[in-house]
This record gives sequence, structure tokens and C-alpha cells, in this order.
Amino acid sequence: YDWTAQAGLSKRFHMSSLTLSYSRDVTAPSGLTDEINISDRGSLAWSQTLSRTLSMVLSGSYSENHSEPTSLLRIKSYDASISTDWRPNSWLSFGAGYSRFQQWAEGPLGNDSTGDRVFVNVTAAADGWRF
Repeated sequence: YDWTAQAGLSKRFHMSSLTLSYSRDVTAPSGLTDEINISDRGSLAWSQTLSRTLSMVLSGSYSENHSEPTSLLRIKSYDASISTDWRPNSWLSFGAGYSRFQQWAEGPLGNDSTGDRVFVNVTAAADGWRF
């Protein structure tokens, strides 16, 4: 038996929105081990419209993954990011952002990991065509 439970809240304000969510996944044993894998994840995202053409998003999440009954696998991680988007007209947008990821492994399985990512994007899209 595998199952997933999710819950979320979202609130819209005049120029922003806030979203909070939580999920739990349980995966039944299969194959080589009799371990049940449990994953918990919480996330938060805040989106803000700064002007008619400029917006930003601030988000973060925290996860814990572990196995039962022996806890061979126990991994905790977080991811935090900020990004912005500028849309000077209807068919062109420019974006930039930064993201940070960190993972800690407890127990005999898993690796510690840290990562930073900076991104820049340009999107050009044709307006809707009518026939």
C-alpha cells in the first residue's frame, strides 16, 4: 500500500498571495528490504506584485525522509529561493533568481549535500493567434 496525504492553505491579498502546504508520502516495502519509507514535506511561498510589470516570489520548503522500523534512511533537507520577473510587454519577460539547497543524512544511507543556484532567463512568446 502506498498513500499520500496533502493539505494546503492559500490566501490572496491585494497585490500578493501566500501559500502554505504539507504532504506525507508513505511507500510500502518492495524488493530488497522490509523498510517503509515516509516522506514529510512542508512548504511556504509568497508571491508579490511590485508593479504592473514587476513581480517576485520568495519560497522555502523543509523535508524529512526516513525509513521504518530500522531508520536505515534518515535525510533532512531544505530549499529556499527568491526570484523576480520583469515583463516589459505582453510577449517578452526577463527573470532572475537565487536558490539554496542543503541536505543532511543521518544513519548509514544518504549523503550530505549543499548547493547554490543562480539563474537568469529570457522568455519570448508570441501573442495568441486568431484565425
